[in-house]
Amino acid sequence: MDEVDKIIIQSFKEIGCHLEDDVVSLRQLTSELVVEAAVRCLNIIQPGLSLSPQLPPSMSARYKVGTAIAEACTELGYTGEIGYQTFLYSSEADVRRVFIFLVEKLPKESDKSSSQQEDVSSSLRQSFSEALRRQVSNPWKPPSSSSLHSRYSFVSLPLETGISLPGQKRDCTPQEWREFCVHKLPFLHKQVTQGCQLLPSIISHHTASCLGLSISATPPETPAPTTLPPPPINSWTYIASTLLYTKEPNKKRDTRVEKEEEKEVEAVTDQREEIEQEAIEQLRERMEQLELDIKTVTTKLTQVVAEKQKQESVYQEKQRECELRQKTLNLLPDSGANINKLQELIDQQAKTLLRLGAQWEQRRAGLVSRYREARQCQTNKATESARQLETARQTRERLREMKEELATKEALQARLQEEHDKLSKTVSRTAYTRRILEIIGNIKKQKEDIDKIVEDTKQLQRDINIVSDRVDRSFTYADEIVFRDCAKENSSRKIYKLLIQLHSDCEQVVAMIEETGAIVREIRDLEEQIEVERAKDTASKLERISADLRQMKQESASLRAQLARAGEPS
Repeated sequence: MDEVDKIIIQSFKEIGCHLEDDVVSLRQLTSELVVEAAVRCLNIIQPGLSLSPQLPPSMSARYKVGTAIAEACTELGYTGEIGYQTFLYSSEADVRRVFIFLVEKLPKESDKSSSQQEDVSSSLRQSFSEALRRQVSNPWKPPSSSSLHSRYSFVSLPLETGISLPGQKRDCTPQEWREFCVHKLPFLHKQVTQGCQLLPSIISHHTASCLGLSISATPPETPAPTTLPPPPINSWTYIASTLLYTKEPNKKRDTRVEKEEEKEVEAVTDQREEIEQEAIEQLRERMEQLELDIKTVTTKLTQVVAEKQKQESVYQEKQRECELRQKTLNLLPDSGANINKLQELIDQQAKTLLRLGAQWEQRRAGLVSRYREARQCQTNKATESARQLETARQTRERLREMKEELATKEALQARLQEEHDKLSKTVSRTAYTRRILEIIGNIKKQKEDIDKIVEDTKQLQRDINIVSDRVDRSFTYADEIVFRDCAKENSSRKIYKLLIQLHSDCEQVVAMIEETGAIVREIRDLEEQIEVERAKDTASKLERISADLRQMKQESASLRAQLARAGEPS
């Protein structure tokens, strides 16, 4: 632990703790130094805590500081027992565990370099963001004015999806058209020459389909328009050219025309959306109806399958019954001879059963004897196991007693060594020899007593084992005799029940005795723990707590006096 304490103290000196050079162990740290080191570590790990490393003179403030430090350590992940007493009335082991945890949480050099790299990358990302923001804020300028007046060719191409609109006629039968669509019609992305033409072509095809549906839904008496709609003017090239090259007097007219065209486009769009919504609703209703039909058909199919399985089982049973009756009918023409044959078979089967019964009785006698031997062997093994367990328990008990005796003798040796050191060095050799002979005599006497106790214990255990074996054998023999007589006499049944109850009561008594022994051992262990707790240095801690309590009482009295003076009328 000295090396660990040196590493911890060196870490505290590196983070700015004011420690003297002669401080080489955590045992030398006072409560003020413990609080200062813990607070400095926490401020480095979590810069936002802002705890003061100086311990305040007031006891209530000290308790608050200790509680805050304990809560901060718990939030960092410390799982041990911690509180204000860990820092104000610290023990060396608890403080060492807390400081090891805090030193491990301190940032390393690699963490510092990585944070510097993160600062560089964040500044670089910020500069990129500023440059992109400046580029976006600038107005867009066309590359050349000639491009505004140029007209691009329409990039859509006619597509064939294989879907026939209502009223559309083809030069083939529906079956031929289906075979063509399945085997020969290319996909949409293969019907265009360039990839940029795919999306405009799909949009144009969809618009033409919707327009065809709307035209087919128009009543016949409505006259068809004779003129094409004006070209779209919402393209960016048209808007840019209008803004740059249109004269000022025509601006109002263009705005009016543009609004009218926008209204027309919105009306057409709304009409198309309504048509699409109606089609979607129809498809949804159709889909729900189909789902209901599917569920109904599935239920019927399940019922039909169950009925089929039931009919198959009935058919198989009828078939077996029919085969049996057919065999019976085949035997009817020659009934006398068949009856004789059946009688011979029955006699042979009866003889076979008798022979097998005799063989089974012979085999059963051997098996019963083997079963009884195995049961007796199992009982003996259980008894031997119990005896070995008891021997092991006694050995452990004896080992514990010997450890206690060894600790007592070591304490006696230490006390005698102290007395020896206090004795004058001028003691004659005869006194030493006499004292040694007395000690040897006492040890010899103790050894004889211990050997006698061990021998008595072994003899007692042997007697217990013999009695246990005798009791088990007696119970087994009595059980067999009484159980054999239970079928003959009613009184034997009551005797058998009493015997079983007596055996169970004896087992309970033995179990209670074993539990009593276990409780006695637990009491001894608790007494040893009490002795260990007494050996701890709690007197000094209690003195410090008492002093702090007296100080808190004084502070409380002074505060009450100040409050009383403040409450008096001036």
